[in-house]
Amino acid sequence: MIWAGIFLLCVPSDCLTASTPLFASKDACEKAVEDYGMQRVRETFIGYTVLDWKCVYFGEVNESNA
Repeated sequence: MIWAGIFLLCVPSDCLTASTPLFASKDACEKAVEDYGMQRVRETFIGYTVLDWKCVYFGEVNESNA
């Protein structure tokens, strides 16, 4: 199980997504976003507005998905 924070960022003419490193738990992901991730995204994507974010779970990959 892994978690990653996903951000939706927009300017009037364009939108994009950005993500955090991977985390072992949802709590760790949310804490990292709140503690430093949001600030890092704003510093990196100057001029973009963070419309939303959430921590997303990625399950184990099985052989049929590989």
